[in-house]
Amino acid sequence: MSDFDALRDLALHGDNDAFDAAVAAADDASTAHWLRATRHDLHGKADDAISAYRAALNEPAVAQYIASGAPVRICFNLRRLGQIDAAIFEGEEHLLRLSGMTPHPFDDMIELRSILANIYSGRGEFIRAFALLAEQPPPSMTGILRAQWGWARSVILFQAGYIDEALDAAVDAAAQVDRIAHPRFVTGIDSNIWWIRSVLGERLADDELREIKSRITEETQTQRSAITDELTLVLAYAHANRGEFGEACELIDNLVAGGNLSSAALVRAATVLNSTGGVTAAQSLYTAALGQLDAEQQPVLVASVWRTLAASYEAAGDIAAALECLKAAVEAAGIVSSPNADPLCIEY
Repeated sequence: MSDFDALRDLALHGDNDAFDAAVAAADDASTAHWLRATRHDLHGKADDAISAYRAALNEPAVAQYIASGAPVRICFNLRRLGQIDAAIFEGEEHLLRLSGMTPHPFDDMIELRSILANIYSGRGEFIRAFALLAEQPPPSMTGILRAQWGWARSVILFQAGYIDEALDAAVDAAAQVDRIAHPRFVTGIDSNIWWIRSVLGERLADDELREIKSRITEETQTQRSAITDELTLVLAYAHANRGEFGEACELIDNLVAGGNLSSAALVRAATVLNSTGGVTAAQSLYTAALGQLDAEQQPVLVASVWRTLAASYEAAGDIAAALECLKAAVEAAGIVSSPNADPLCIEY
């Protein structure tokens, strides 16, 4: 494990005194700000992370890995905050800077292209999204970077409605990464694979459910609430596909009762409830998600949610309500043509 990986691990597991001592021992002020930013970033504190990354960049002496990497994480955290236009502006600007750096920072380039592609696909701009990831990493570059590129392509394929292709890309990406060296990356991509398989109606095996529960326990200990919520939603969907509706609904009820679910998580929760036959409860969660979503920045997801609500009301015989939902879908993003496009959001 590298020194930086060790510090990341220290930051993630909450040993604040030891981490603060490491920050105090940093070679310079820029590095100290970078380390604080990394801790905020790992714990989902986007505002604090952005401030610390900017402070690192504003110091007189800035190491190249900070100059190339900090703007990438700023772009990611702006997206987290829903500041999509700012994320695109700063991300595209930094993409130009990265292309002129020597030595070429392939890792930051791939990460930034992946983040921007995810943003563009969420806005329905799939041509730009696919263009950003059209060029594969060099053949000599294997492991985590190739996996990151493949995962990003999987996300875009999924959002575009190519579900089978998205699964293939995710499985291939997972095979590229060292599962011991990068446990957090592995948990994220495994979670997405399990979700896609559930969308396809696959029944996960008993040992897979045990593995998901084990990951939930591990992530709860690291206090990473977002990935814990994601894994819990995956587990609920797995139970639903096995006909274990009581277990699925209990998991969703507990998540919703806990509050603070993101709009994407609310959509996933509603999707699970819908699959159990809990139509009314699902409609309520879809509506709550629409209250949080920005139709200008996430038109594909918003249109898909409205379309799903329309289908739900039509099935219940409420044609007037279904038509209103369809009008809202068209207003948000036009007609979503893919028969596979579900109102789901895999978070990269």
